[in-house]
Amino acid sequence: MKEKLTLSIDKKSIKKSKRYAKTHGTSVSSMVEAYFDSLTEENADWRPKSGSIVEQLSGVATLPDSFKSYDEVLEQALIDKYGLQKNSD
Repeated sequence: MKEKLTLSIDKKSIKKSKRYAKTHGTSVSSMVEAYFDSLTEENADWRPKSGSIVEQLSGVATLPDSFKSYDEVLEQALIDKYGLQKNSD
């Protein structure tokens, strides 16, 4: 069941959001709902709308084998910054 929500948003943001929604065949309400769902992870089965730009771009990028995870990059940055050595467990 849908309920109404009142938001206070800058006029420029509203205008840009409506333009974006129109060019992507959706509504501002649907965009806000999808955003809230992604934040709360209540809708774990969310998939991009069929034909959406998100769906079209899914899987397009491939990462090199040498790609480091965020944790690896952070660990190396801390080692570099503080002159620490990696723990060898």
